[in-house]
Amino acid sequence: MSETQSHKPHRGTLLTIALVLIILHGIFMFAVYWTTIGNIGSDAASWPIIVMALSALAGIIAGFGMWSWKKWGIYLYVIAVVASTIVSLIITGSLMMVFAGLLPMIIVGYILLPHMKHFD
Repeated sequence: MSETQSHKPHRGTLLTIALVLIILHGIFMFAVYWTTIGNIGSDAASWPIIVMALSALAGIIAGFGMWSWKKWGIYLYVIAVVASTIVSLIITGSLMMVFAGLLPMIIVGYILLPHMKHFD
């Protein structure tokens, strides 16, 4: 390999599956929230749905960022998950929503940990 060629890091099956699921989950949830926004109209109570839609969109972008080995993708994913978890907690008042919202991010973080040296 010459000095001009860069070594592409190996993503691995588990990381590939996790990133694909992040992107697919974001696409699905954005579609759900976008449809819901259209049904709600301009009600003042629609702010949680808008925040959730933006969080889903940020999750999609973050998934592609992590796929491209960008640290900003990790940071954006954390922000998106935390934002949606906070809104879920505000709406439901259930601490179980915090656990349900943060657990997937913790699992993805565990999967990403051995690959952190490849992110720039």
